[in-house]
Amino acid sequence: MKKKTFDREAIRQARAEDAAYLDSTDTSAEMAQETHWLKFEWAPREDRCDRCGAKMQPFPIDLPLSGGRVVLRQVARYVCQTPGCGQTRLVPAVAALAGEIESLVKRVLPTGAATPIASPWPHAAQMREGGSEYETGAPGQP
Repeated sequence: MKKKTFDREAIRQARAEDAAYLDSTDTSAEMAQETHWLKFEWAPREDRCDRCGAKMQPFPIDLPLSGGRVVLRQVARYVCQTPGCGQTRLVPAVAALAGEIESLVKRVLPTGAATPIASPWPHAAQMREGGSEYETGAPGQP
């Protein structure tokens, strides 16, 4: 079996010749004839890490807002899986919704109110009193 080899010096020489040709060639006449130019506009993807650029994985979390008065259940949070990075952030739509909810709760409730908001569903109140999300009976019964 014959081993394939590359002549690196020949490759460097060819690149240098190409670069010299492009540096010395005037392309303004060709540019004037072009009617359509492609314009590239960079837009960051929401699932890319700001720190390292790797793809982030979405994980569901419960997001408490306003000191636990409101909880958004099972919302997506991005976590970077690159070793040593660990950057986290909310999905932009969830972050915007959370900000709107926070401002609404601050407008509606007084700032010093320590009482939680009463639930309109008695079953949810029973589950909260029992301390378990899976408790379905009366308070104190499994």
